[in-house]
Amino acid sequence: MTRPCRSANQVPARAVQLTLAAVLVVGLLGSAASGSAPSPLGASARAVVTCYEGEVLYLTGSADVSVGVANTRCGRVVLAGDNATVTLPETTQLDVTGSGNTVIGTGAGLGVIHLEGDDSTVRATRISGVYITGDGNRATAQRGGFAGAHGRQNVLRYGRLETMALRGDRNDGRAATCGATRVQGDRNKVVHGRLKVLLLSGNRNLVTVADGRVRVAASGTGNVLRLRRR
Repeated sequence: MTRPCRSANQVPARAVQLTLAAVLVVGLLGSAASGSAPSPLGASARAVVTCYEGEVLYLTGSADVSVGVANTRCGRVVLAGDNATVTLPETTQLDVTGSGNTVIGTGAGLGVIHLEGDDSTVRATRISGVYITGDGNRATAQRGGFAGAHGRQNVLRYGRLETMALRGDRNDGRAATCGATRVQGDRNKVVHGRLKVLLLSGNRNLVTVADGRVRVAASGTGNVLRLRRR
């Protein structure tokens, strides 16, 4: 099927609605569902929605549905529904505005992720950047560029991470190795195997580093820094 031409200034977008009341599974149609109207997906079926680089794909509605986005690389994906499970290949950007969602990256990695809702989980081999403004979210990856939590009670779990920033309250960030970590909020918990630079402010934060060779700039009150020197 030949895809219609679009002007250079127009960003193509498609919407897929996740709903328990659906009677038609259209995700298996692939690129045939390229219209702008939302398409319902059956609650018990696993649908495959084809994505395209440079395209914005909107996933809306509320249902416990697993959606696999099948292509080499996606453009921007917006998950605005609740309680959905979405399997994604490599993406440029992922915005999760709904709550209670689970996103699983199956490709080489996910691009920039914004977690604006609450209680969502993202797992991938690599995540270029995570920006969390909601509460109770969780991001897990083997490798990452930047991971930041501005909300409350968010969890970051990484193997190797370049930069971490905790500016909210009661967040929990951990990495086997991390280049630099900034803690500005209150009552956050950080555990690293190895860390090069720590910028610590705020109040009543707890930071534990297994390898104590770290440069520290600290302020605030009631903060605890544990360096386990080898």
